[in-house]
Amino acid sequence: MLPCDRCKGQAGRPGHLPPHPDLEKAPDLSPREGATAHAYQCRKCGHMLVLQSPGRDMPDFWVLGDGAFPA
Repeated sequence: MLPCDRCKGQAGRPGHLPPHPDLEKAPDLSPREGATAHAYQCRKCGHMLVLQSPGRDMPDFWVLGDGAFPA
């Protein structure tokens, strides 16, 4: 399944913007040392969006995952 319009619109946006209404918190990821990442799964399309930062002193942003989580 393809990402919904809301997920596509969220991807690439700065992290200070809240998740869209269909996103629910998923288990946090364990990124490389010094980085942060928080996963969200879309209830509508099943795709994952990750709120991530490349480093502790760098701003976070929304990234669209490669595919949907299995149901």
